[in-house]
Amino acid sequence: MHRDDGLATTPTAGETIADLELLVITRFLKSNGSLLDLGCGRGRSSVYLNLQGFDALGVEIDMPTLSHAQQLNREKGASCQFVRADGRGLCFRDDCFDYVVSFGSTLSEKYRLWLEKEDRLEIISEAVRVTRSGGIVLVNFVHRYWSFRHFFSFMKYYANWASEKFLWRRTEFGDYTEVIGRAPVRFHAFTIREALKLFPKKGIRLSVWRKHRGLFSDWFFVIARKTADG
Repeated sequence: MHRDDGLATTPTAGETIADLELLVITRFLKSNGSLLDLGCGRGRSSVYLNLQGFDALGVEIDMPTLSHAQQLNREKGASCQFVRADGRGLCFRDDCFDYVVSFGSTLSEKYRLWLEKEDRLEIISEAVRVTRSGGIVLVNFVHRYWSFRHFFSFMKYYANWASEKFLWRRTEFGDYTEVIGRAPVRFHAFTIREALKLFPKKGIRLSVWRKHRGLFSDWFFVIARKTADG
């Protein structure tokens, strides 16, 4: 069972995922504490959260990307720490962070690590493991049904998947390709049910936060509160 938290104020169409992350942070991360940014990328969220008073540590597997994060940290005068590590096997003890966040495309990507379902389960399991009792794991996902709100996007999405299914044996239903710059980049889009099944069945309370009420939100966030028996 999970609770579906609607928005008090629905974001406008022009708002980016960074704007949505800010809304979620404000709503669910009520007090400062130790925070792990899992798949921190170029450090945008880590640095922002550190400047808001969180003791933030960013984890990223790609060294050039991690170098960008360290540079941003210096430029903004923040005091984040950054570690190169794989989210499938974190080098931290149990119950050591108040918060674990994973924003951007960490669990959706299929262009650096080629994450499959088993990999995502390991990443979520590790995130829950290193979170203290009473702490929060906060993860965002690309919603699979976002394209239903735009007919041509819908047709392109499913034509794309069908062609890739023919060409790629490892394609899952929900995989899609976007051209970023000049390079085709592959991702996986989730249903809410699929995302919730990545989390343990015991020891956490789950809720869902969406950009739009109803089925066709672009992004959604899962908030997992770790309980005493977690």
